[in-house]
Amino acid sequence: MKFSGKMVLVVDDDERFIRLMKLYLEELDLIVESCESLKETYEVLDTYSPDLVLLDLNMTNEFGGEFLVLRNENKKLKKIPVCICSANQDYMIAKTVIDLGVNDYIVKPVEKDLLLKKVSKILKRSEV
Repeated sequence: MKFSGKMVLVVDDDERFIRLMKLYLEELDLIVESCESLKETYEVLDTYSPDLVLLDLNMTNEFGGEFLVLRNENKKLKKIPVCICSANQDYMIAKTVIDLGVNDYIVKPVEKDLLLKKVSKILKRSEV
């Protein structure tokens, strides 16, 4: 399935990971934007409303979970689905972010087919 015109915002401080996500997600005909910090993410979200945010939890000097707390306090942001893409496999952290309303959790390294299936599922669900 193609999602022409849909936008995914990748929030990660690893440029290589961002390039890989763009390569994978463009197969679904998605527009892919990226941010390397939470500050940059908030600036982008003032202008754009992506259809999905792929969020890393462990960025340099930042914890992506902070975005989830802010997201839950903001009506506009709360409507945007979030999928965590993180190397963090800690059960309690995964449980906490799921409790904060993330739509899915993918452990790095990301397997392409799994990513595309999960992103497709989230985007289809958000169309309903």
